[in-house]
Amino acid sequence: MMKQLRIEEGAEVRVDSVTLPSATYAKLKPQSLEFLNISNPRAVLEVELRKFACLTKNDVIAVLYADQVLEFLVQEVKPSNAVCIIECDLNLDFDAPEGYVEEPNPARQPSTFKVGDLSRSVGIL
Repeated sequence: MMKQLRIEEGAEVRVDSVTLPSATYAKLKPQSLEFLNISNPRAVLEVELRKFACLTKNDVIAVLYADQVLEFLVQEVKPSNAVCIIECDLNLDFDAPEGYVEEPNPARQPSTFKVGDLSRSVGIL
């Protein structure tokens, strides 16, 4: 928590009580390619997000999965920049992990053939 708040031990902290709207949407960006090793990321995040009370846009949250700490950038939340995620119906979306490069699809080469050739090879009369 201290890292998230960017404070050091012994620092003075001012606390205000606010009421946040319930979250309807969140988009998270995994900060490592290790995210791709999770077989069911929605299920994992559903369990891990229960440990949080709120999400704020541009925060980085950390979750534990298979003895690894995975970090996620909160890219977007709705209906405001800070939302409560307790007892809400959250639509969760993921961006591509940091460092992920999509493999290019090989360009398909058009197949050219004569209709007569096709009919002979397939057995069409």
